[in-house]
Amino acid sequence: MPDEIFDAAERALKDGDLSALAALAGPLEAATRGCGTDPATLRRLRARSARLSRRLEAVMEGLQAARWRLQDIRAMGEGGRQLVTYDGAGRRTEQDGSARLTRRF
Repeated sequence: MPDEIFDAAERALKDGDLSALAALAGPLEAATRGCGTDPATLRRLRARSARLSRRLEAVMEGLQAARWRLQDIRAMGEGGRQLVTYDGAGRRTEQDGSARLTRRF
């Protein structure tokens, strides 16, 4: 039973269906509670859980990156009056559009 729920969770994650993924948390917890104490089964479930956890972390990082990018786009404002850039060290710089071109490269 836990395997079917893990499969459904992996499908939901792959499809980007976060509400379906959230709905599986309770059933997965209940199914793993009743899975017994067989060491091989527990190792397999632990491995699947770790794999799913890594995928969830990657999704969260991607969502955070998208949020930051949307903030940058909104910061540019209507008409592109503000420019947001990052230097090689990842430091953010905002220009309000009033700067003039001082030289060409």
